[in-house]
Amino acid sequence: SQVAGFQAKREFYSPVYDRNGKKQQKLDLRKTIFWNPDININKSGMADIKFYTSDISGEYLIKLEGISKKGEVFYFIKKFKVN
Repeated sequence: SQVAGFQAKREFYSPVYDRNGKKQQKLDLRKTIFWNPDININKSGMADIKFYTSDISGEYLIKLEGISKKGEVFYFIKKFKVN
């Protein structure tokens, strides 16, 4: 049988920005700015995650949820602001 609510992972689209500092012609209005089902945690329990926010100013919500290699479920929420 199949468990409802889960699906196979797929690559999440994230825009590629010019590293020369040039302004993009098209506004970035994404609501979801980052998603990755395979984040690796180092021995210290830390992970390095980098992403660009959209062009929408305001409050953003970071939500981490998953299952550790030991089968432990975790859930974390953090807010940050973009002006």
